[in-house]
Amino acid sequence: MYSFIQHGKLGLGFYWTEGRSGIGFAVDAIPPLKVGSAVGIPSPPAVLFTDGEVLTPSIEACERLQGFKRGWTDVAERTVQRGSRWRMVGNSVSVPVARWVAERIHSPGEIADFRQSSLDIWRRWPDAAWNVEGKRVGVHATDRPLSVPCPSIVEFRDRSWSRLSDRALNGFIGRAESGRLRMPDGFLDALRNANRKATGRSASRLRQS
Repeated sequence: MYSFIQHGKLGLGFYWTEGRSGIGFAVDAIPPLKVGSAVGIPSPPAVLFTDGEVLTPSIEACERLQGFKRGWTDVAERTVQRGSRWRMVGNSVSVPVARWVAERIHSPGEIADFRQSSLDIWRRWPDAAWNVEGKRVGVHATDRPLSVPCPSIVEFRDRSWSRLSDRALNGFIGRAESGRLRMPDGFLDALRNANRKATGRSASRLRQS
C-alpha cells in the first residue's frame, strides 16, 4: 500500500465526494475527471500535497494535465451549458496519448515478437492474452511497454487551484472513518492535520474581524 509519508515530493489525488465505497486514489496525479452531478455542477478531485494543503485543480490546470493549452476549452463557457468545459476535458483523450497513437499509425515500426504460452500456467489472467476458437494464449508482455518520464502533479500547481472547503474535507474524513476501505499510511492523519490548520485559519480571521 502506498505510504503518503514515505514519498516526500509527491501529491496524492483522491475524490473528496466519495469515501465509503471508493476513493479513486492517484499517486502524483489526479484520478479520472468526472463530468459532474446531474445538474451539471463539476466536482473536480482533490490533491493532498506534502506541505499539508488539500487543493482542487482549476479547469485550466486540468486542461494542462490533459496536454492542452491553458484556456483551450474556454469558448464552451460562453456558448454551451454550465460544466461543459469539464465534460470536454474529462471525456477527451490525453494529447500525448493521441499523438503517440497517430504517429504509430503513420509509422508502425517493427512488429514485436513476444513469447506466448498457454493460459494454464498463469495464476491469473495476464496483462495481454487472446482467445481464438477456444485456444487461450497468454502473452509475456507488460501494460507499460515504454518508460516515459512524466511530470509531477506539483508542476501543475499554481494560484488557480482552490483550497478544499472545511465542510467538504470534514465530510470526506467522516465517510472515510466510518467506511472499511484501506487507506494509504499517514493519509487520514495528514487530512486531519490539514483540517486543524484550516480551522485555525478560520478562527484567526474571525478574531481579526
